[in-house]
Amino acid sequence: MNILQKIYYSLSPYVDGHERRIAKFLDGLREADAKQLITKQVTDLIQQDITVFNLWCEWRYRGYRYLGKSTRRQLYANFDHIKSSFSDYSAQHTVDKEKLLDELSALGIDSEQFNKHAEQWVYIKQIMEYLSPARGRYEYRESSTFGKLLRNPNRESLIGDCNQIVTLYIALFALKFDVQLLQLKTYPGHVALHFDGIDVEATRAEFKKYDEPKQEILPIHEIISINLLDVSDDYYRTKKVPATTILESARLASLISSNQELVSRNLEVAYNNSVAELMRSNSYDRALSFALQSNNSKLIDAVGTNGASFYLQKQDFARALKLSEHSSQHAQLQKVIYHNQGAYLMKKQNYHGAIDVFKKIGDEEAVRNCYVGLYQQETSKLPKQFTSTEIKSYKGVIHNLNDYANKSGNKTLIQHAGELRKHL
Repeated sequence: MNILQKIYYSLSPYVDGHERRIAKFLDGLREADAKQLITKQVTDLIQQDITVFNLWCEWRYRGYRYLGKSTRRQLYANFDHIKSSFSDYSAQHTVDKEKLLDELSALGIDSEQFNKHAEQWVYIKQIMEYLSPARGRYEYRESSTFGKLLRNPNRESLIGDCNQIVTLYIALFALKFDVQLLQLKTYPGHVALHFDGIDVEATRAEFKKYDEPKQEILPIHEIISINLLDVSDDYYRTKKVPATTILESARLASLISSNQELVSRNLEVAYNNSVAELMRSNSYDRALSFALQSNNSKLIDAVGTNGASFYLQKQDFARALKLSEHSSQHAQLQKVIYHNQGAYLMKKQNYHGAIDVFKKIGDEEAVRNCYVGLYQQETSKLPKQFTSTEIKSYKGVIHNLNDYANKSGNKTLIQHAGELRKHL
């Protein structure tokens, strides 16, 4: 980083440019985005550094208080220690290819198939040996936060659940190879890596060939949605995550997960919660924006109706009318808003403005009352006493009085204006 970048990132919520790119990418997601394009972008971000992607998601979407900026910076430094430690281990511990082939042959891999990806098989074996629980480097713990895994390996054991340790395997694999060579093997409650027909059980550092009910082979980018859908670590205190932020997470999952039934349901709930939260804070413009994005007519109606009522009480008639357009009670609400706006203008003695408003709803009686008000305003322009000569200088006022009196339909005013006209 240059000096300007250091100053910027010292003041920003991001540790570095990679965090910022991920945050901007997530913030810009919409359900209408092309899934193929989003999948490619997610895969590219995984290739660059899945640890940053995963840790940022935990900080933003799970709200772990401990994952502040300084802690995240330290955890990234810890991953640098892991990479360095793994590199040293790999240099000192070579893999016997013949023994590795024998191990894989028992699971159905022949020499020809092995030789096609020998370099990758050896590298995966090195990762397995380095992170083997038997060596004490890694310790399994269910529903663990990713931060527990990103420790300095020279000082502490790395702790995580199945999807967290799989994420670390992917991070190390990405240092040397294209992550798209890897896949995921999932069955209810568990995830493992899958490579060239063989399952890599990361929690035990074993090669397997699972045959479990409801198992699936998924593309590698789905590790992100699996982590998003995983349960939180109850050991750590969390802050309240805004519903709109959780919606961001639900959008990402909906775009990259194959479990569309679950993520679609989560997305619907996230929209409902976001709109409800925004309405509770009277943020109706933002609430309407999210409701429209959801294409949920009930949400749109709720925002339109409640928002129109809120702004009506605030006498912000323009915004009330705008929101009422999205209500199923549009015609009824519009009439109420115009009536209240007209009454407000009458009280302010803006009778011409009130007349225009009352005419929109066909309230002839209110229009006539406005002309009575105009008549009274115009009368105040006349002196209390005047001669027959002086009255001629008020010809325009008297003509207005006659016009207002006739439009008001008030016989007393009509008679009064008629008497004044006789002196012209």
